[in-house]
Amino acid sequence: MRRLGAIVALILVVSACEGQVEDEATTTNETVTTTTLRDVDLTAAEATAEDLLSACAICDVPDDYSGPLSPVEAQGLLLALNDEYHAWAVYDRVLADHGTVQPFANIRNAESNHYTKLSYLFEEYNLAMPDNPWIEHVDDFETVEMACAGGVEAEEINALLYDHLLSTTDREEILTTYERLQWASLERHLPAFERCGEGGDHAGGGHGNGQGNGAGHGSGWADA
Repeated sequence: MRRLGAIVALILVVSACEGQVEDEATTTNETVTTTTLRDVDLTAAEATAEDLLSACAICDVPDDYSGPLSPVEAQGLLLALNDEYHAWAVYDRVLADHGTVQPFANIRNAESNHYTKLSYLFEEYNLAMPDNPWIEHVDDFETVEMACAGGVEAEEINALLYDHLLSTTDREEILTTYERLQWASLERHLPAFERCGEGGDHAGGGHGNGQGNGAGHGSGWADA
């Protein structure tokens, strides 16, 4: 399998699976798995975050930032945003290269919803939100199956990233967002990648675009 050139690519590889990504609107009232229920290895999480930070395109906190976040908290939001931005760009590239295959189309919309949720935090804490630097600047995969194979490892690394980020703040709103992003990775995308590795139907279609209404900071988690 062709690996992306930087570790950050690994956390954002997309895959296809035989099922469709469900609409996360149906899970709004479900219990979200958080790090309190995980056997967290913070040493591994910190090492993963350091590697990802070294490859992050937007993680320098502006020198003139004067909001309430600490430098570590601000950098954490930027690292999470970089994750979602890169994911969207990779999914978009797969769709451009291989057509409307699932769950790529649905997950691309999910990532859009994710960085919209992060945008609320940037606004709340007066942190400038950079544009996506990854569009048309990501590696490709020769086949859908190659992307699927990379997805399992990618989502496991992604979960370690959020283990680290969840240890960097005690702000409830930020923690809730990180927990939900990690939950989507572990409970939706990772199983999809595992099914995909077993061979699945990558045909288009599905359960809609998964965007939800996105209104308010605590609602609109209508994606995978």
